[in-house]
Amino acid sequence: MVKRLLILLAASSLLAGCATLAPRQLAQDRLNDACRSKIASTPLLPLLSSQSKINGYCSCASDKLVSGLSNSELLEVSAKGKDILAEPAWQGRLLNVGLQCLNTLVR
Repeated sequence: MVKRLLILLAASSLLAGCATLAPRQLAQDRLNDACRSKIASTPLLPLLSSQSKINGYCSCASDKLVSGLSNSELLEVSAKGKDILAEPAWQGRLLNVGLQCLNTLVR
Protein backbone atom coordinates (compact mmCIF):
# COMPACT_ATOMS: atom_id res chain seq x y z
CA MET A 1 0.00 0.00 0.00
CA VAL A 2 2.78 2.42 0.93
CA LYS A 3 4.69 1.38 -2.18
CA ARG A 4 1.70 2.24 -4.40
CA LEU A 5 1.30 5.58 -2.69
CA LEU A 6 4.96 6.41 -3.29
CA ILE A 7 4.69 5.41 -6.95
CA LEU A 8 1.57 7.53 -7.35
CA LEU A 9 3.25 10.48 -5.66
CA ALA A 10 6.33 10.16 -7.89
CA ALA A 11 4.19 9.92 -11.02
CA SER A 12 2.17 12.97 -9.96
CA SER A 13 5.27 15.07 -9.46
CA LEU A 14 6.65 13.99 -12.86
CA LEU A 15 3.41 14.96 -14.56
CA ALA A 16 3.37 18.31 -12.77
CA GLY A 17 6.92 18.96 -13.97
CA CYS A 18 5.95 18.16 -17.55
CA ALA A 19 2.93 20.43 -17.33
CA THR A 20 5.10 23.41 -16.45
CA LEU A 21 7.62 22.65 -19.19
CA ALA A 22 5.09 22.36 -21.99
CA PRO A 23 3.80 25.98 -21.86
CA ARG A 24 7.38 27.27 -21.62
CA GLN A 25 8.45 25.33 -24.73
CA LEU A 26 5.28 26.30 -26.57
CA ALA A 27 5.81 29.97 -25.70
CA GLN A 28 9.42 29.78 -26.85
CA ASP A 29 8.37 28.17 -30.13
CA ARG A 30 5.69 30.81 -30.68
CA LEU A 31 8.08 33.69 -29.96
CA ASN A 32 10.68 32.15 -32.23
CA ASP A 33 8.13 31.86 -35.05
CA ALA A 34 6.89 35.40 -34.42
CA CYS A 35 10.44 36.75 -34.50
CA ARG A 36 11.24 35.04 -37.81
CA SER A 37 7.96 36.22 -39.29
CA LYS A 38 8.58 39.80 -38.17
CA ILE A 39 12.08 39.85 -39.64
CA ALA A 40 10.85 38.34 -42.90
CA SER A 41 8.22 41.05 -43.27
CA THR A 42 10.45 43.97 -42.22
CA PRO A 43 14.21 43.51 -42.54
CA LEU A 44 15.66 44.99 -39.38
CA LEU A 45 19.39 44.79 -39.98
CA PRO A 46 21.67 44.00 -42.88
CA LEU A 47 23.23 41.39 -40.57
CA LEU A 48 19.99 39.39 -40.75
CA SER A 49 20.51 38.62 -44.41
CA SER A 50 20.60 34.82 -44.28
CA GLN A 51 18.04 32.34 -42.99
CA SER A 52 20.58 30.72 -40.67
CA LYS A 53 21.39 34.09 -39.05
CA ILE A 54 17.70 34.89 -38.64
CA ASN A 55 17.08 31.46 -37.09
CA GLY A 56 20.04 31.81 -34.71
CA TYR A 57 19.07 35.32 -33.64
CA CYS A 58 15.39 34.47 -33.11
CA SER A 59 16.20 31.27 -31.25
CA CYS A 60 18.54 33.13 -28.91
CA ALA A 61 16.12 36.04 -28.37
CA SER A 62 13.08 33.84 -27.74
CA ASP A 63 15.05 31.65 -25.34
CA LYS A 64 16.23 34.66 -23.34
CA LEU A 65 12.77 36.23 -23.26
CA VAL A 66 10.96 33.05 -22.23
CA SER A 67 13.42 32.37 -19.43
CA GLY A 68 12.20 35.50 -17.63
CA LEU A 69 8.45 35.14 -18.15
CA SER A 70 5.90 34.39 -15.47
CA ASN A 71 3.35 31.59 -15.91
CA SER A 72 0.62 34.04 -16.91
CA GLU A 73 2.89 35.63 -19.50
CA LEU A 74 3.79 32.19 -20.86
CA LEU A 75 0.11 31.43 -21.30
CA GLU A 76 -0.47 34.78 -23.02
CA VAL A 77 2.35 34.15 -25.50
CA SER A 78 1.17 30.59 -26.13
CA ALA A 79 -2.38 31.75 -26.77
CA LYS A 80 -1.51 34.64 -29.10
CA GLY A 81 1.17 32.88 -31.14
CA LYS A 82 2.70 34.94 -33.95
CA ASP A 83 0.25 37.77 -33.24
CA ILE A 84 2.06 38.50 -29.98
CA LEU A 85 4.49 40.80 -31.81
CA ALA A 86 1.62 42.93 -33.09
CA GLU A 87 1.69 44.47 -29.62
CA PRO A 88 4.39 47.15 -29.18
CA ALA A 89 5.16 46.09 -25.61
CA TRP A 90 6.07 42.56 -26.72
CA GLN A 91 8.04 43.87 -29.70
CA GLY A 92 10.07 46.00 -27.31
CA ARG A 93 10.67 43.14 -24.93
CA LEU A 94 11.88 40.87 -27.72
CA LEU A 95 14.15 43.58 -29.13
CA ASN A 96 15.60 44.34 -25.69
CA VAL A 97 16.64 40.74 -25.08
CA GLY A 98 17.61 40.44 -28.73
CA LEU A 99 20.37 42.99 -28.18
CA GLN A 100 22.11 40.35 -26.10
CA CYS A 101 21.97 38.00 -29.10
CA LEU A 102 23.63 40.24 -31.68
CA ASN A 103 26.89 38.37 -31.20
CA THR A 104 25.26 35.33 -32.81
CA LEU A 105 25.05 37.30 -36.06
CA VAL A 106 28.75 37.96 -36.47
CA ARG A 107 29.97 34.41 -35.99
